[in-house]
Amino acid sequence: MGFVFRGGVSASLYVDLQLVAQEATAITLGDIDDRNNWLGRSEYAVNPPYQGEFQEFRIYGVALSGCQLRTVLVRGRDDL
Repeated sequence: MGFVFRGGVSASLYVDLQLVAQEATAITLGDIDDRNNWLGRSEYAVNPPYQGEFQEFRIYGVALSGCQLRTVLVRGRDDL
C-alpha cells in the first residue's frame, strides 16, 4: 500500500501497486495538525487500535510519481 501526498495538489492511494483513489486537495502539510503522530491509533478513543503489524514504514522528502512508488515497492528503497 502506498499513499502519495502532493501538498496543495493531490492525494493518491495505491493498493497492490495500482492507483485506487486520487483526489485534488488544497491542503498543504502546514495545514495538518501534527500533535498526534500515531500509527495504528486513532485520535478518537471509541476507535479500536490497529491489531496488525507494520512490516515497513517510509517517509520521503518529495512526492513520488506512480512509477517511482511501484519501483520502491517492488525492488526496495535502495533502487529509487
